[in-house]
Amino acid sequence: VGEVIVTGPPSAQKLVDLWMGSPPHYAVIMGAQYSEIGVGCAEGPYADGAGNVFETALCVGMAGIP
Repeated sequence: VGEVIVTGPPSAQKLVDLWMGSPPHYAVIMGAQYSEIGVGCAEGPYADGAGNVFETALCVGMAGIP
């Protein structure tokens, strides 16, 4: 099983761009050893403790073999 995680402003395109632009994440996503992948995202506000609040998405992708 391989996993890829990203956080940041909610954007499907940004998520894909970040994953595909990162050699370790690219290797997991495109790895011939995996035949299936699933992606889940949660979106909501994130407070940094200094009073700043950002709209953030946390997305996780899991690759594996059934």
